[in-house]
Amino acid sequence: MIIYTVLIGDYDELLPPRMQIKGDFVCFTDSKNVPKPWVKQSLPKIINDNRKLSRYPKILSHQFFGSARTLYIDANLEIIRNVHEIDFKSPITMFSHFQNRKSIYDEAEAVIKLKKDDVSVVRKQISKYEKEKVPFVPIPENRVIFRECDDEIIELENIWWHEVEKHSYRDQLSFFYAAFKTNIFPFIIQNDEGITRKKYFKRRKHKVS
Repeated sequence: MIIYTVLIGDYDELLPPRMQIKGDFVCFTDSKNVPKPWVKQSLPKIINDNRKLSRYPKILSHQFFGSARTLYIDANLEIIRNVHEIDFKSPITMFSHFQNRKSIYDEAEAVIKLKKDDVSVVRKQISKYEKEKVPFVPIPENRVIFRECDDEIIELENIWWHEVEKHSYRDQLSFFYAAFKTNIFPFIIQNDEGITRKKYFKRRKHKVS
């Protein structure tokens, strides 16, 4: 399994796992150095917005790893337990949202309230989803994503990236839309208040807010 992350600028401090874990560790970054066992891989500058650029490898895993089994984690997550113990199921597994977001519409209101992106951008995106009748369904969190890409997952990833490229960089807003359009939904590991995820990953504060 390939475990990978994305780190642009001085946003987070990337840490090594606390124990030896089988697999390849890849960090897409513009930093000069990364701690072992992470291996640095340069990011293609395909878009000028660094917030969206950081989502490019995160979303389009097949562009970099083909059909390999991959585990994406946010760069501010420290691995504190062997991730191979997690019950990942192909072709895609995610954790339930730690704040129990009831829908992408609920997520949009949180993004606006917390001033995570431009209000007009978010409103326009959500208006589109309302017109396309995207249902009110609880959404997963996007901090940890297991994938084993096939043609269906590639289609999901391509739609997801198109939405992020066109609308808000907040990928939580668009993942479920891509799942809805492709009728491909992840296996969800229940994660009430983040308890399950916290067994394996320690979340650290961003260095830059």
